Amino acid sequence: MKRWGLAVAAAAFATPLSLAVPAAADGQPVGGFGVAGVVIDSSFSGGNNVVPQQVVELRDGSFIVSGLLVPNGQQIAQQFVARYSATGTLDRSFDGDGVIIPSPGIGDLTPLPDGRVMVTASSAVGGLAILNLDGSITPLPLRLLPWQLIARSDGATYALGDATRGDHVVTVVRPDGAIDARYDGNIGPLLPTGSHMGVSNVAFSPPNGTVLSDGRLVVGFAFTAPQPAQPSCGIVAFDPDGRPDLTFGSNGLLSLPQTVCLVSHVVDDTIRVVGDVGDPVVTVSRDGVRLGPATAPFDARDLLLEGTGAMYSQTGSNKITRFDRLGHPDTTFGTNGVATLPGMTIDGFSLLESGDVVAWGNAAGNTTALALGRIHGSFGTALQPPAVRTTKFVPMAPARILDTRSGLGAPRGIVAPGGHVDVQIAGVAGVPPSGIAAVVLNVTATEGVNAGYVSAYPSATRQPSVSSLNLEAPGQTVANLVTVKVGVDGKVTLFTSGGGHLIADITGYYTPATSSTDGRLRTAAPERVLDTRSGLGGPLGSVAVGGHVDLRVTGAGSVPGSGVAAVVLNVTADQAAADGFVTVWPTGADRPVVSNLNLVAGETRANLVVVRVGVGGQVSLYTSGGADLIADVAGWFTDSTAPLGTAGLFVPMTPTRIFDSRQETAPPTKPASSLTRRIGSTATVPPGAAAVASNVTVTQSAGPGFVTAWPAGTTRPEVSNLNTVRGGQTIANAVVAPLGAEDVALFTQSGAHLIVDIDGWYTRG
Repeated sequence: MKRWGLAVAAAAFATPLSLAVPAAADGQPVGGFGVAGVVIDSSFSGGNNVVPQQVVELRDGSFIVSGLLVPNGQQIAQQFVARYSATGTLDRSFDGDGVIIPSPGIGDLTPLPDGRVMVTASSAVGGLAILNLDGSITPLPLRLLPWQLIARSDGATYALGDATRGDHVVTVVRPDGAIDARYDGNIGPLLPTGSHMGVSNVAFSPPNGTVLSDGRLVVGFAFTAPQPAQPSCGIVAFDPDGRPDLTFGSNGLLSLPQTVCLVSHVVDDTIRVVGDVGDPVVTVSRDGVRLGPATAPFDARDLLLEGTGAMYSQTGSNKITRFDRLGHPDTTFGTNGVATLPGMTIDGFSLLESGDVVAWGNAAGNTTALALGRIHGSFGTALQPPAVRTTKFVPMAPARILDTRSGLGAPRGIVAPGGHVDVQIAGVAGVPPSGIAAVVLNVTATEGVNAGYVSAYPSATRQPSVSSLNLEAPGQTVANLVTVKVGVDGKVTLFTSGGGHLIADITGYYTPATSSTDGRLRTAAPERVLDTRSGLGGPLGSVAVGGHVDLRVTGAGSVPGSGVAAVVLNVTADQAAADGFVTVWPTGADRPVVSNLNLVAGETRANLVVVRVGVGGQVSLYTSGGADLIADVAGWFTDSTAPLGTAGLFVPMTPTRIFDSRQETAPPTKPASSLTRRIGSTATVPPGAAAVASNVTVTQSAGPGFVTAWPAGTTRPEVSNLNTVRGGQTIANAVVAPLGAEDVALFTQSGAHLIVDIDGWYTRG
């Protein structure tokens, strides 16, 4: 065990392999983790009392434990940080013996996407540092005084409690250690005149918070108002750009009469605030309205909540109880709701994204031995909507439902920069008038006023920080497929940052179903089924101007010969002879007046297509400008002849950004770069997902090339999902990405930054 100062630069590290931890019944100690779910370790204490304070889980399943070593009868303590494998073994690759003594000390910890850990540190070194996986510590040259760190879905970190900038209580730090200057986080304008923050007084609670499902960060803090001159609890909500949400509370601020204001628990977007006067737990709506006290049969400060609304509390020296939403013991967990970790005394515990509970403390009767316990659970921190969540897909003949050039579906005329249109889905073009959960649209932006982007999201909800397609210059025409949740009013909203005309063609919709024969997605690794450059699946040679190809999709690649209602194809047009478009439709039907992708002479463009299967198990592809046509199959939907099942049903969600390599320290910007990121069993996509509906954007491309997404842990297929034709390009494409275990791999041929937004996920069954 070494005493570490702060290294000047991050040391290289190798992530040790972790071993799979066997599953157990809910509420039972996890077998394979230590002995009967409990790890006892006195190897580094040197006879000192061990006081563990925090445990975080890393991407590979290993754990970082921080705490204090306290000599008997003394108050002077040393801090320690140790690393344990997924099976509970002290990881000796961490500084050579598994334990470090950091100097100066570190506080709150939060994992980063690349496996390192961001930590709060002494203000003498800037207030933040990076804990590398070899045990070295790298200071960040920032002047912050953070209290709490919260991981953001795009890889950045919220640092709460930045008292160095007055009332700027939140700072966003990118994974490369730089501050995101776009994020404001200033509460000053919301406070009553003459108020001041109370962070300097130990009686006051420093800023702390949690994140709602729509991406807003809710922060609680203590402040002193001039009239009356007494401490108050303030709660605010910030949008993803750090602007206060003025619709939250009263003009952006909700005040409660208490000095402790711990905002840390959310269920179904109902915020629970732990206080110190009056009601120990107060519930607050997502709009900042106090709903009343929340009852709990235990000390509210000890509770943890999972996405289903269940609550956990320590109810004995080695016992943790799970309560249902009403506060009754959950009899499906452990023994009558109680889980026991034999041989240890619990000091604290936390809920992992997987649903397991990790507890820390000491060996029973021995304070010089560290103890870690792990209890199996089925539901993690991802919010679980209470209503029926799964849906099935209903394919339909492509139909245009929006065109602002003609006034179809919206007022005629250019949509102004920063403007939006609400598109009616329910009851339009053969869609039922009710019961529509999500819709598949091919969205086209044309005659762009400025460079910018278009976002599609459920109507009557806050605009998420995602993009559906990108325009690089005025006058450009760009299309992309979107799968978007439908708002409660039966509409979806299209926002355009740069302005222009908007067009939408519908190809199908999702309707609620708990099981189904038809409409369930079956996925496999992407496979090429058409390439006119080689004669695969069609005639050899470029398709002529105004020509078309009939492609048999049943029996091709992974698609079976029967039982197929629709297919998911990534269609690419290469070396277009002239500007134009490509249309894909069921063979045997009249070619519809829609487009799937738009061509620029000499360029290569791709777009995802979901198309109903036509006569002879075929689909037809038409090109107005002439081009080589390529199609890669990514999946198919069952028809009514399939057996009843639950695998492949879709769970739509508000679009959420889960990955942005611009926020990472090692982006895939070099040619032939690959990366792997966990998507399943996270706070965004819960366990049980087989695939995700996503939008992948490449930006700052190094040159011409392509990007491929495929299930991690399998061989990269010889296909592409989107193409760049020059350096510095930004372009997006929809991707149905099967998950290899829980991960997706991404490859960029030329090198570029990659961004992934999630629109929903498909069940594993």
